Amino acid sequence: LMIKTVFEPGKITSQVKAVSTDTLKFFDSDQEITGYEIHMGQSQYLDSAQPLFSVQRTGTPVSRPDIGKAAAPIADGAINKGENVWGTYMHGIFDNKEFTNSFLKFAAGKRNILLEQLPKGVAVEFDPDSEFNRLANIMRDHIDLEKLYEIIGF
Repeated sequence: LMIKTVFEPGKITSQVKAVSTDTLKFFDSDQEITGYEIHMGQSQYLDSAQPLFSVQRTGTPVSRPDIGKAAAPIADGAINKGENVWGTYMHGIFDNKEFTNSFLKFAAGKRNILLEQLPKGVAVEFDPDSEFNRLANIMRDHIDLEKLYEIIGF
């Protein structure tokens, strides 16, 4: 990605809301997404790089209260010229259902796959609760929990 990141002391962690800057062709810029940022430093755009999102901090950064809640939106993210690699400081971006579905449809379309053609059992929408329950069931089925509790003194 055509960015330069300079690391700085102090990690920034903050809740954010964002809108697309129209750089991501698969996501409507009118739709707001939420997440949280975690990073140590600042990124600068090089050459013709453009931000992916316009981000607004919705609270004072937890570990850097000195920088406060940003009054103006902050540029975030970058994409390569081939539009197949992108990055953002925003975590939890795929917890936004509309964004995730738009991304999956776009990625599938790049491979000439229509999501309606996916085999049964392939989920397009992500439900974190059911996925964590599924993982817990797998763990219960394949781990000797009594032994694990014994080892950790539970």
